[in-house]
Amino acid sequence: LLRAAGVALPALQPGDPTRVALEAYPGLIARLAIARRSYKSDDPRRNDADRRAARAAIVEFLGCGDATGIRVELGDGLQQACLDDFRADRLDAVLCAVQAAWGALRRDAGWGLPADTDPLEGWIVGAGAIGGRHEATASRNVGLSACVRSPRPRGPAR
Repeated sequence: LLRAAGVALPALQPGDPTRVALEAYPGLIARLAIARRSYKSDDPRRNDADRRAARAAIVEFLGCGDATGIRVELGDGLQQACLDDFRADRLDAVLCAVQAAWGALRRDAGWGLPADTDPLEGWIVGAGAIGGRHEATASRNVGLSACVRSPRPRGPAR
């Protein structure tokens, strides 16, 4: 469907440069925040305090921007919805949006994708780079940001 829509798929297919699709995987950032702890379940009976605490830890982690250089503060309504959603669809959408923003900040450098990305396989944006393993990123604020755990000075809002 994406190919038929004519969107640009970096490293895979040229297309409309004003409409770009990047592959994201919410677990990429979630795992940096909570390692292998579970934060979601499709079964409402498994919606427990541990999973809610894991979702809260992810939200706090996003607010610090340490892994991506993008600090995210969710409005009260969206934050509450992300915490309450035991399936974590909303939180996963936020995590994917952060990955897309990370790639967009690198659009002039191939969207942050490796130069040798296999055009048949593709690449999850940020894989191998998010979390500071391969590059230092300057913090950018998205929305109203305030890191609650890191006293490091942050860059100006963009």
